[in-house]
Amino acid sequence: MVKNKIALIGTVFLCFVSLSGHTQASAEHKDSLKNVIRKYYAAELKVLQSYSEETDINALFELFSEGFEFEHPKENIKMTKQEYLQKYLDNKKDGVFNSSVANLKIKGMLPGLNSLAVDRAYLQRPSEGAEPVEMPSCMSLFEFEGEKISKIVSYW
Repeated sequence: MVKNKIALIGTVFLCFVSLSGHTQASAEHKDSLKNVIRKYYAAELKVLQSYSEETDINALFELFSEGFEFEHPKENIKMTKQEYLQKYLDNKKDGVFNSSVANLKIKGMLPGLNSLAVDRAYLQRPSEGAEPVEMPSCMSLFEFEGEKISKIVSYW
């Protein structure tokens, strides 16, 4: 009887230790994904400036997996990594990246299974030299393969 109680207590203890280790690993994984998001938005902000170069766009796309996909359901847009890269290169060539976005705020991140929902707002200059104004929040869902972004779905 005493052996059974000791075995039961030992089993419960091992389960507790195992769960606490899993929780710590999960927290570390979520933090690593949040760091990837911070890198993504820092790289994107640099790309959106008029002085950005093709190397800045390439640095942004290094954060994406080989099979990366971009979706914008409201606009019925689905793009592969190569199509999305070409869109960025065309926007750069056409002057769309004109430094009107001064900064951005990450208002919140909600972790899921290998994913993060991100609420962010751009701080945009209404005209050259004007003080930046916070734009409405936008939500995007980021999915990951390891430390790489495998999919972005923009819901705005």
